[in-house]
Amino acid sequence: MRTWGKDKSNSMDLNAIDLKLSTDLINQNFSNYSAWHLRTLLQQPLAGEEPRMKLNVEEELEWVQQGIYTEPNDQSVWLYHQWLTLEHSQLPRITHCAILDGEFFIFFSRPVCASVATVGTVRGCLEAIPRSALKRTRPRSVRRSWSVGWRFLPETEAKFRDEVQITVTLESCGTGLKQSTSVFNGQPFDLDTEMSSNQELKCELSEEKKEILKSELMRIDELLEIEPDCRWALLARMRLQLASSPPEEATLSSCLSSLERMSSLDPLRRNFYADSKADALMMQSLTMWSGQGRKGDLKLVGLGLKKISPTAAAFAFGVRILRLDENELHEFGPLLGLLSLIELSVSKNQIRGDVAEIFALKRLQYVDLSWNYLSANLGCWNPPEKLQKIDLSGNTNVTELGHEKLSQLFPTAWKLQFGEGKCLAHK
Repeated sequence: MRTWGKDKSNSMDLNAIDLKLSTDLINQNFSNYSAWHLRTLLQQPLAGEEPRMKLNVEEELEWVQQGIYTEPNDQSVWLYHQWLTLEHSQLPRITHCAILDGEFFIFFSRPVCASVATVGTVRGCLEAIPRSALKRTRPRSVRRSWSVGWRFLPETEAKFRDEVQITVTLESCGTGLKQSTSVFNGQPFDLDTEMSSNQELKCELSEEKKEILKSELMRIDELLEIEPDCRWALLARMRLQLASSPPEEATLSSCLSSLERMSSLDPLRRNFYADSKADALMMQSLTMWSGQGRKGDLKLVGLGLKKISPTAAAFAFGVRILRLDENELHEFGPLLGLLSLIELSVSKNQIRGDVAEIFALKRLQYVDLSWNYLSANLGCWNPPEKLQKIDLSGNTNVTELGHEKLSQLFPTAWKLQFGEGKCLAHK
């Protein structure tokens, strides 16, 4: 039908038809998920093109408010509200850049696919991080990389210390754009020297966006005075609070309080709220660490974390000592992108995979991987030169190899303490 319409010299405005259809269906029933979704599709850009329609966000939010007050616990209208306030017209942006061991790194607000960048006047290629230390099973050329963090490989030798301008051509995940450009002006974090405490990651929002978020927060507060048990309103308020300003102590405390309330109102989804609480606590710790000049240990112990998001790992890039003991992590994941790490402790988690994955972190001197579910492949063992000590105790798949096979994994200068579940190797 759409193709036929194009062939007839656009005699029918299909976008207007879709818009009217969604409007009529929603007016009949605010709970029509498909109609709300159609409305989001109309405002999303097609490949290499502008959005099919540009609707006034403020007018859309006014209309959404009618649905919210009609049925405050209707999930469909709240999902569209989330898209309008947090995802509408939000293309990925460069959040910061850093220098480590003379190499230049660029970080984005969400995963992107990129290959070429210009830093100052220097052009170069981009390589995604993290990179596992294990060999690939198929050539890299057959698949594209999506990542929050990228290593810049300049075509000519260059040094970047002062403020720089970065231009990256990328394909953004989820927007439908084949190509877009992200530009950044700022000073890189120099991790090769003492990091200055006045360098902070800032929340860059347009004035229009700030006003929208502020207005919607006020509306939700008014709704909660009438409907204090509306969990969707509590969830929306928490998301808007985290998006509208850098996460401060008061904001995070309010979010944690909301999560406790939602968990009691909706016990069937208590695991979802527990995960959200763990993420909020992690952000609280990251914020405190950043406020102290991004120096010292970063302690994320016993928070109940099941994963580390790529954006959180990008925020923590530059950390040297990281403690993640007593969580519920299932994989190393974005931790492999924290190339600045010197000490890493992830004991008493649920991490599966090969120990050799962690060897992608070439600066590591001490690593505690005890009491996980890791294994060791004798054929791909290549620890970093700077590594001094590694604790593999409690990993059954490793200890079952026995003292003789484990001894073959380490250089002759290393000492292996083995027995009764203990497996500790050091120089």
